Amino acid sequence: MRLGTSAVFSSLLSMFLISPHTALSKPNKSPDALRDRCEKRVADIFGRAHPQREYSDKDGLHIAFFHARYDPASSKCFYLEGLKTIRASDKEFRLVETLHDVDGNSEAGAFSGVRKQNEETMNIDQCRVGQKQCSSEGEWNQLISPMIGDNR
Repeated sequence: MRLGTSAVFSSLLSMFLISPHTALSKPNKSPDALRDRCEKRVADIFGRAHPQREYSDKDGLHIAFFHARYDPASSKCFYLEGLKTIRASDKEFRLVETLHDVDGNSEAGAFSGVRKQNEETMNIDQCRVGQKQCSSEGEWNQLISPMIGDNR
């Protein structure tokens, strides 16, 4: 039996109307798979940006580090990129951290500060997460905690 064009079209249309998401949606991924994918993507990005994790030059010893976290609440992959610099000449410690939204390909926050030898607090050059300004390393850590977690 041969179906007419309108019958075939009606059948296809009803299939999409009944279950449009089944035909068009991406396969569901487990939280573990999404976390692993996020971590692999970030490791690749970091490896290209920082081929040497540790190096010395006239400014001191530089140590690059990163932390990746998939946030299930926002369904986003976040990446904290950091660089610690220790200057032997004046015993100065500089910390620069940038929070990236990997999926949005955007910067979500930035922090930089300097701590001199025998000083407990850091002199902050820059501290912001989104549009919110912050004024201390502790406040920075609180603001990024929902995105990057506490275990870094």
